[in-house]
Amino acid sequence: MTGRSRWKVNAPARPGLSQPKGSEASPWVSYEDVLLQGLEDSEEASAYLEAAHEDGDEAVLRLALSQVEKARGLLK
Repeated sequence: MTGRSRWKVNAPARPGLSQPKGSEASPWVSYEDVLLQGLEDSEEASAYLEAAHEDGDEAVLRLALSQVEKARGLLK
């Protein structure tokens, strides 16, 4: 597996999600970019945090919280 495909997902663009800068010519979309754009929506973020909490692993919940904070512009 190459480094590029290891860190990227080849997913069709979802309606309402913009392409990351510099990716107009490429069908590859960063998983993190898609995740963070999705977590900007309050309902998506709530469901994401609930699933992380149900997992029962504190590290999973902490990661989910930091991703929601990053999506909301609270973390860099």
